Amino acid sequence: GGEYRSLLGLPGGMSNPAYPAVEAAATAKGMTLVLGKGNDPDTLGTKKVFVYDTAKFPFYQAEIYHQFHNDFQSPAYGKKYNDYRRLP
Repeated sequence: GGEYRSLLGLPGGMSNPAYPAVEAAATAKGMTLVLGKGNDPDTLGTKKVFVYDTAKFPFYQAEIYHQFHNDFQSPAYGKKYNDYRRLP
């Protein structure tokens, strides 16, 4: 599944005027941007980032407890990380 799917949402997706700058930055870091089609596979270990058009794939916030937790199988991330959940 998409538990480890890296993605970027832009209005217009790869047609967004800022896309060339984003692509250049990704390429400079050895990453590849790929058109997101929905139900895409995991990207863990692939250096791929799916790019989605936010008009076709709108943002939905996940459960807060899934976004800021102390990982379930490693040492705690610490107070600084946990304080992010208090940001407006």
